[in-house]
Amino acid sequence: MRCTVLAVTAVLATVAHAQGSFEGVVTYQITTKNGTPMTLDYFAKGGKVRMQPHDTSSMGGMFGGMIIDMDAKTRTMIMPTRKMYVTRPIVDATITEHMDSSMRNTKLTKVGSEVVAGVPCDVYKTNAPGRQDSGTVCIAHGMGNFAMFGMGTPLGQMEQRIQGLSAAASGGLFPLKWTGTNDSMVATKVERKSLDAALFVPPAGYTQMQMPAGMRSKP
Repeated sequence: MRCTVLAVTAVLATVAHAQGSFEGVVTYQITTKNGTPMTLDYFAKGGKVRMQPHDTSSMGGMFGGMIIDMDAKTRTMIMPTRKMYVTRPIVDATITEHMDSSMRNTKLTKVGSEVVAGVPCDVYKTNAPGRQDSGTVCIAHGMGNFAMFGMGTPLGQMEQRIQGLSAAASGGLFPLKWTGTNDSMVATKVERKSLDAALFVPPAGYTQMQMPAGMRSKP
C-alpha cells in the first residue's frame, strides 16, 4: 500500500481539509508494483478519514488501518496483532521535504473524462520528469479533497510546484482512478451514507503506543 499511496501523493501531494462535502465509503482496488492486489475502504466524515484494508494478513496483521483527523492534525495507525495504536502529527518534516523536492516540474494535463464507479471524473495525464511513477489520474469534483496520510504540505503550496494542479483542484480534488508505471488504483464503489463516529477512533481495548523521543515527527 505504501508504494501506491506515495505514487499518487507524488502527483496530488495534499492533506487538504475534507471540506465535509462527502460522507460515506469509497472502495478501491489497488495493484502494487509486485502485482499484489489489495482492496481498501476509504471512510470519510467531516474532517475525519479512515483508510481500512480488507485483508491485513499480507502485512502480518501489523497494519489494520489509518485514521486521519484533519481538525486535530493527527494520523493514527491501528495495529491489530498487538491491539495497539500509534498517533503522530500529520506533518512529517522528512517526508514533506522529500515530496516537495520530487514534485517540482510535475505537470498535470487534462486529456478527457470518464465515469468511475458511477461518478464522473476528469482524466489528467501526469508528467514527472526524472520519476518512474508518471501515469493518468481521474479526478472527481464535488467530493471534497482526498486526504493522504503523511503529507503536511498545504494544497496552495503544491499548486505553485505542480503545473495544472490549480485547475485540476477546482471544485475539489478526489482521485477515483490512478494508472501508473508501477501500480494502479481504481474505485469500484462509491457509497454516500451517514457513518458512525466510532469508525474514526481506535478500537475499544487498544492501548496507545508511545513513540521514543528520537522517532517523533517534527512539525
